[in-house]
Amino acid sequence: MIEKFYALSTSETLYREVLYSQKGEQKKLKFEDGLIQIYRIDDEDDSLSLLSSEKFGERVEDYQVRHKLRNAEARINQLLFRADIKSDYQKIKETRAKQVVLNIIWSDSQIKSLNIEFSGAKKVLSCIQKEQADICTCRF
Repeated sequence: MIEKFYALSTSETLYREVLYSQKGEQKKLKFEDGLIQIYRIDDEDDSLSLLSSEKFGERVEDYQVRHKLRNAEARINQLLFRADIKSDYQKIKETRAKQVVLNIIWSDSQIKSLNIEFSGAKKVLSCIQKEQADICTCRF
């Protein structure tokens, strides 16, 4: 319904946290403020140890462009390509036609929260899923 009346202009991942296993190791990927961090999860005490960290959104020199992915989402997709995903949580901001902004929270492929901001009318429609039910409550 939203797609029909409000065409997508831009989409930006604000935050993402993924628990996954890859090659027998439990890992956690965290993305926030242009920074991708990958942690190894210790099997015994669930402690985290940082494996790698990459910053996106900074200026890349022309000679490096060929060898680097241009955005964080592409890099995250590459990192998770052959992973067994256990849990996936993300916050996304979409800008759409007619000055409409959507803030969406996804958890394991389900929308948990949806805020629709109508910039011209200065109104916000907020919807939140009720626990594990297929019902949500909305307020305007």
